[in-house]
Amino acid sequence: MTGHGQARVECGQLCVQAEIRSVNNKHLKVLVSGELPAEIQSQAEQLVRDGVSRGTVYLRLQVERKRESAFRLNLAALQSYRDQLATLGPEGEDVPISSLLLLPGVAESGDNELDSEALSAAVVESVGEALASLNSMRISEGDAMARNLADNLQQFEEVTRNIQDQAPRVVELFSSRLTDRLNQLLEKHDIQVSPADVIREIGIFAERTDIHEELVRLDSHLQQFRQTLQAQTSEGRKLDFLVQELLRETNTIGSKANDAAISACVVEMKSMIERIREMVQNVE
Repeated sequence: MTGHGQARVECGQLCVQAEIRSVNNKHLKVLVSGELPAEIQSQAEQLVRDGVSRGTVYLRLQVERKRESAFRLNLAALQSYRDQLATLGPEGEDVPISSLLLLPGVAESGDNELDSEALSAAVVESVGEALASLNSMRISEGDAMARNLADNLQQFEEVTRNIQDQAPRVVELFSSRLTDRLNQLLEKHDIQVSPADVIREIGIFAERTDIHEELVRLDSHLQQFRQTLQAQTSEGRKLDFLVQELLRETNTIGSKANDAAISACVVEMKSMIERIREMVQNVE
């Protein structure tokens, strides 16, 4: 699911800003950017992996100092420069002090190195807050997706009920067509057909086109799908599997039904399954 979150944490003289965003992906992919030590980037990536299970997640980290670092003069280096300039004669002695301060090693920062423990703590806190913001947005999107999926399931169930109502009619129509055709042949060719043969043919057709088992399994998959949607934890992979099973049973019904009206319902069901599949692939 898509989402965005950011956080800014101040820790001593450090200020760490974390920005995180996610886009849809069937699997989990985490990309971390920022000029930070490798071990801290690895720690931040693990935090994301612990908080997100699917999607492509981009994490950007920025570190700033709250104020300019304190500087001190390296008097030994400054005197060394002045002594060397003195060897050049009057021209060397006239060099202004402002120019000397720009020379390497004369002015040194009092805190050049960042405190790694403080930096790590600030990164952990900022990433945690950004993740909380990201997941809050993802939860809102998930609620909307759950409602949409529930609506599609209801429509799908209504179509399956239509098929269930039409299924007995298929055998009746076949029996009627077979009887009419046999009567025509009997009148035309004076052929005798045993009633048992007619009943056997109707029975074979009824067995070949029986979709009761597939409808029962569809109903079971729909109930499991609803239960998974209502669960406290998100189970996108289980929903993926249930969508595959819905499609499997729908295809079987389409191949066995031998009826135009049921075939039209199957086409509609496949369209719904495709819509459901697209959403489910983005569920964590």
